[in-house]
Amino acid sequence: MLNQGIVYKDNEKMSKSKGNIVTQDEVSKKYGIDTARLFLMFVASPEKQMEWNDEGIEGAYRTIKKIISLKEKIKGKADKAEESKVNIAIKKVTNDLEVFDYPHAVISITELVNSFSLRESISKQGYEVVLKLISVFCPHVAEELWNKIGNKGFISLSEWPKADEKKIDEKLEEQEKQIDKLISDISNILRILESRGEKRSSIKIFAIPNELKVYEGAVERIKRSFNFDVKVLNIKDAKDTEKKIKAQPGKPGILVE
Repeated sequence: MLNQGIVYKDNEKMSKSKGNIVTQDEVSKKYGIDTARLFLMFVASPEKQMEWNDEGIEGAYRTIKKIISLKEKIKGKADKAEESKVNIAIKKVTNDLEVFDYPHAVISITELVNSFSLRESISKQGYEVVLKLISVFCPHVAEELWNKIGNKGFISLSEWPKADEKKIDEKLEEQEKQIDKLISDISNILRILESRGEKRSSIKIFAIPNELKVYEGAVERIKRSFNFDVKVLNIKDAKDTEKKIKAQPGKPGILVE
């Protein structure tokens, strides 16, 4: 038996007498009951108290919509980067579920979903893993999508995925983190420029020589993130810009024009 915690809203315990109850019917009609289930498992461990948050519900709903839209990206076989991310997610989620650490399990699934959302295409096998992992929290959505991509039977009766550690590539994962950091840095620069009323349409990335291929391989992803023209250049070419641009390992120079 696992005793569950208490749900609070506006710092008070939910109760009929206080009139602060959010009913299952209310949530289900607007978002679907799987959204409520995903939100509840994300915000707190089941044995701890938690604070109800309407913004959190919206976040869970967006994650489910992303999972639904991913089926449109199914095409071809998985590359090494996809296989690495899929097997990392399987390993993390499986371990988290075994110790009832639901928040971290949801985080790992969300990270995989967000990664897939940035790709031009994903494999059917990779998408099936997403559905199997999320089925623990969103059984209705997972069952429907499982059927829509051509699988027979119930996903709840299918075999749980097993992580193949040989396909986990730590080097690729480190490179992925570098790209994530770069995209975050560009976003921050654009926010500052927009706050000044300045508009830009192109991004130049200046990398040290032995990291050029890493960022060149991410050009399309960066383009999709910002809808800008993107070029990756050697840091030696920065002298032609008449700007003081520097680059370090894992931290390229950025010029937004």
